[in-house]
Amino acid sequence: MKRFFSFALALLLLAACSQKPTAVIEGSIEGAEETQIVLQKLNFSKIQVIDTIKTTSDGTFTYKVKLSSTSPGFYYLYHEGTKLASMVLLPKDKVTIKADLNGNFTVEGSEESLLLQSVDKEFLKTSAQLSDLAGRSADGEDVGLEMGRTYIEYRKTALKHVFGNPHSITAATTLFQRFNENLPVFGEISDLFIFRQVYDSLQTVYPQSEYVIALRDEIAAREREFELSHKLSNVQEALFPDLEMPDDKGEMKRLSDFTGKVIILSFWSVAQDAHKMFNNDLVELYQKYNSKGLEVYQVSLDIDKASWASIVNSQQLPWTCVNDGNGINSPSMTAYNITQIPTFFVIGRDGSIVGKNLFEKDELEKVIKAQI
Repeated sequence: MKRFFSFALALLLLAACSQKPTAVIEGSIEGAEETQIVLQKLNFSKIQVIDTIKTTSDGTFTYKVKLSSTSPGFYYLYHEGTKLASMVLLPKDKVTIKADLNGNFTVEGSEESLLLQSVDKEFLKTSAQLSDLAGRSADGEDVGLEMGRTYIEYRKTALKHVFGNPHSITAATTLFQRFNENLPVFGEISDLFIFRQVYDSLQTVYPQSEYVIALRDEIAAREREFELSHKLSNVQEALFPDLEMPDDKGEMKRLSDFTGKVIILSFWSVAQDAHKMFNNDLVELYQKYNSKGLEVYQVSLDIDKASWASIVNSQQLPWTCVNDGNGINSPSMTAYNITQIPTFFVIGRDGSIVGKNLFEKDELEKVIKAQI
């Protein structure tokens, strides 16, 4: 008898350990009577279909979700390709969704889901604004400043969300947001400390979460990038990192094409009037020393390439002007550890960087004269 009870207890413990955590979703979908909706889960970078749910004659449903772990999971309801609702589910959650077929929804019973809905709403609104501005830019309209302001305003909103909810898993996913392939919300090397702070907060709560693990990996990658950048900034006699970007005519131009000459490497933005005014000083230096072997390779950090090309043509800049369209996320920023603009580097005839982080005409000319 004693053996029987021990065996039964072992079976009960095994069953308890094997049971997956669950959450319950109750919903009402206006216009989706007696139809099928699809429950999907985001596995960090890919979507997994969990199940198909049948609604009743009045568009309601109840579904118990078997969660893959005790960490928060991101789940979505779809109907014929349209996303109806987004949720963050934790064990024992009971979430109530009210939605329609146009993607409008409310959620109750999950604080994490409410945070996700809030940050997603702002992100989608800003994405639409940037898309509209990009279309206007393609039509020749000068919208560079407005695009910059829109991006910065959302970044402020995202920072407020991250720092205001350090133990929410939505803080992690916010850090990985991207408006497009070349425009992450948090793409600067200096954002490393933000990733660290969020990771330190979340790893104590959800150490096994795939999003927390992704944060850890991202931090490691950014630390390597930062270390490389730091080494570049402290090397006095290193050969210059090469750059290749399209000029205002769309032709690819390499910085190394001017090897053997004295090169002014300039970083600027047409969005700043002071930068455009400094071009007048740069023209004087170019005209004075070009015949003696001086060249200028000027990198624009503007996203609005049409506006940039227009300014280049109107100022009749005589040197090589390039722009990769990535703005502050341009790889050139990392390569030369740019922290403010305008700034200038001088590269000697032997390929060594003989002057860096120069901001005044006089100090720039002093370095040039020593190389000519």
